Amino acid sequence: MDKLTDEQQIVLDQFSEITNFDKEKEDKK
Repeated sequence: MDKLTDEQQIVLDQFSEITNFDKEKEDKK
């Protein structure tokens, strides 16, 4: 597997934060 570029890694991190945020919101319901 190719190594991720910095840009791809940043996008991946942002996506992870967004999904984690959604998950936390669901848990608090």
